[in-house]
Amino acid sequence: GDWECRCVAPQTGTAAVQGRAVCVLDECVGVCATCAQKPGELVGLCERNGQTCTDPNTDGAQRGDWYCACRAPASGRGVTSVAVCGEDECSLEANRAVCAGAVDASGQPTQQCVDANPAASGDWECRCTPPYAGAAARGARATCGYDECTAEGGASVCRGAGQACTDPAPRPQQRGDWFCTCAHTGMTQVGGVVAGCAPAEGPCAANAGLCSAAGQTCVVRGDEWYCACVPPLDGEQLGGVVGSCHLDECRSVCETCAQTQSSHVCYDAGQECFDPREDEDSRGDWECRCAHGNGAHVGAAVGTAAVCSFDECETHRSVCEGANQRCFDGGLTTLGDWRCWCEAPHSGNAIAGVASCGHDECLVYGKECRGQDCVDTNTSPESQNDWWCKCTDGSSGTAQGGPAQCEAAFGGCAIAGNRRVCEQAGQRCVPGTDVVADPMDWRCACASPSRGEPEARGVAECVLDECEEACITGARASASGVHQ
Repeated sequence: GDWECRCVAPQTGTAAVQGRAVCVLDECVGVCATCAQKPGELVGLCERNGQTCTDPNTDGAQRGDWYCACRAPASGRGVTSVAVCGEDECSLEANRAVCAGAVDASGQPTQQCVDANPAASGDWECRCTPPYAGAAARGARATCGYDECTAEGGASVCRGAGQACTDPAPRPQQRGDWFCTCAHTGMTQVGGVVAGCAPAEGPCAANAGLCSAAGQTCVVRGDEWYCACVPPLDGEQLGGVVGSCHLDECRSVCETCAQTQSSHVCYDAGQECFDPREDEDSRGDWECRCAHGNGAHVGAAVGTAAVCSFDECETHRSVCEGANQRCFDGGLTTLGDWRCWCEAPHSGNAIAGVASCGHDECLVYGKECRGQDCVDTNTSPESQNDWWCKCTDGSSGTAQGGPAQCEAAFGGCAIAGNRRVCEQAGQRCVPGTDVVADPMDWRCACASPSRGEPEARGVAECVLDECEEACITGARASASGVHQ
């Protein structure tokens, strides 16, 4: 009357005597094709990457909904994948205070803290807020200017007459000093258009008005005249008005551009620059992109230099594959943390080099234990056929290479510490004759096919006579009864 139903791996649950057990499939605990830990892997995906694993629904019919989660204080989760962990560094008061400390004459902030990639550390930056403009600064206060040509429409006033607008001191505290410049005469006018800005001779003498009416300027090259867009806008048209001026903030020099008179945000960081929209009204949308080179570097950022990631396995994969191992880079923004992982059924890993692999035979033969625990006492690749099955649920018994004969634990074997003495030696605990009255009466017995006298309250000395075992096995299998 002691038969029971036990859950079949990868499902788990408490066995039920004379009835059906309640089984669950926790894909974070089990080992299966849809689990976090796949057959042949020593640890699961989440644990391998230092994250926690959660299965919100352990119904055996519900699979593929487990997720990896970042450990506090970082946040993030990935369903059936490694989570992208990060912490918004602008949530820290100290970082916000760096940016908020920059104010204009009225006490209003001129910049704000932005963490465009919470998964990376140390990439928060201060960015200028309109109408202020300037290059973002990583981990420090930005230098934000107030260009009256852009912020207060000076540029449209000047360009409407085909003249250029200049703000000589684009600072929040200094206003009213912008001026228009006539390209033909070099004359300037503070706060307005230069009067009489027209060439006195040459092809532009007759055509400058056409260009000026379109907010462009007339230029001469050789015997030919052109209408040209006023900087920082770009474009020109031979003998007529430019249909559409454009502003490439990667190539032009302006307050919102990537380039200044002396530096370039992207190029100085060894990155590429891309402006997705080049119309005059689209400003501050340029981005730095990591230079791909061999295809390993990835990353982009709007208005500032990017934080580039690098999969070191692109470079070191051959080191691992040369030893029949696989390469994994767990931190794409840090160097020197790539690992070689042993392929199943072997186990083990090493940072930045070939791993020393063990061979846990339970990863291959564990199912042969039929619900019992599988133990491989020596995972060295040279040590084979030393795995054994151990009884669970408080019963006692072990067997090498197959399911154990389990005996109910009572007497001295009912004490877990006594059973552990035997089981750690690959033996089984056997109670004495007076099993109820004397809990100290227990012995360790050798597990088949080894033989030896049971040892009272200790590990037995077991031997395996392979010749004798071969003869017994052969005699049992022999149909002729011939002696061997």
